[in-house]
Amino acid sequence: MNTPNQPPTLGPISASAQRIAERAIQIAIVTYLRKIGYFVIVTSTDGPQAASIAGMPDILAFKHDTVLLIEVKTPTGNLRPSQQVFQGKILEHTGKHVQYIVSRSMDDVIKATGAS
Repeated sequence: MNTPNQPPTLGPISASAQRIAERAIQIAIVTYLRKIGYFVIVTSTDGPQAASIAGMPDILAFKHDTVLLIEVKTPTGNLRPSQQVFQGKILEHTGKHVQYIVSRSMDDVIKATGAS
C-alpha cells in the first residue's frame, strides 16, 4: 500500500512502453550532442535493419578526435545478449578518445562529454 507521499507502485513496463521511453531518451541525447557540435549517426530504427551489426549501439557520435558509441536504455532496461557481445568486443578498443556508454539518462552523456 502506498502512503500519501509515495508515488504509486507500478508493475513491469511493457516492451512497447520500454521502446517509447528509450526513444524519448535517444531523441534528447541526439539533440544535445548536435547542439554541442557532434556529428551524430542514429543506427536504431523501428523497422528491420537490412545491413546492421548485431548489438550495434543506437547512437554513434563524432567530434574532432572523440567517438561516443551510445546504447540507450531506460533506468531499468537491460542489454540484449547481442549488445553484451558487442560491448565485450568493443571495450578492448576504447580509451581516452573512444567511449562505449550505456546511457540511461542525459546525465550519462553529459558526464561523458565533459560538459556541465
